[in-house]
Amino acid sequence: GADIKDRVNTIKRRQKFRPFAPVILEEQVEDYFEMPKNWKNSRYMQVVARCKRPDLFPAIIHQDGTSRVQTVPADGSGIRELLEKWFVLTDCPMLLNTSLNIRGEPMVNDRADADRFEKLYGIRVYS
Repeated sequence: GADIKDRVNTIKRRQKFRPFAPVILEEQVEDYFEMPKNWKNSRYMQVVARCKRPDLFPAIIHQDGTSRVQTVPADGSGIRELLEKWFVLTDCPMLLNTSLNIRGEPMVNDRADADRFEKLYGIRVYS
């Protein structure tokens, strides 16, 4: 719910107002977001769209009700596979999208980085 954004910002040591973005199955984006005219996808997070159900997805919207959306096509990628499995389990085609790092720290790039991250911050990293 609404506390997810605050919890993740606390873990990542970010300011509370900082928004997060959704990553969503591309073919379902228009069911959840009002995409700008002539935009059917946003594969590189280049589109800001109004969320049609901000009450259901408070963790991924800005204060003005918009989100910086990333769509994922049926391309066989790992993130696509994750979204498809998540959708089967939850009937929700999107996840909160953020980098795995703490402010001021480098991004986690491999298992050794993930092990270090887990040890330092007490947050389990699944691979």
